[in-house]
Amino acid sequence: MSGRWSAQSCRGEVWTFDESPTTSVNTDPLGHATTRGVNGYGVPTVTSFADMTSVTTTPSGQTAVDESDRFPDLSLDEASRPRDWTYDPTGVLTGATDLGGGPPWGYAYETHLGGTIQW
Repeated sequence: MSGRWSAQSCRGEVWTFDESPTTSVNTDPLGHATTRGVNGYGVPTVTSFADMTSVTTTPSGQTAVDESDRFPDLSLDEASRPRDWTYDPTGVLTGATDLGGGPPWGYAYETHLGGTIQW
């Protein structure tokens, strides 16, 4: 998708969106732009913010079809702190490193077949 479009709020505030095959730039009413870059397969790899910080992602796969954007192997936040992500063979998230240097996060899941979940 390529092109430029805008949206206006009921108060007259305008957001603009510039799209190309490899980048998208979203500009808020104050003129602050956020730029998102994607690889040749359309998988997001970097987001740059108006304050000159950015977040980068190394996807686990290569294409949007294999849902690579949902499964990063490595992310770098605005302070360039790395976060590694781990998954089980079925693609379920099992762990992530802590950005603050603390112990890694662990994730566990239970399967409930034919059961009733009550709130």
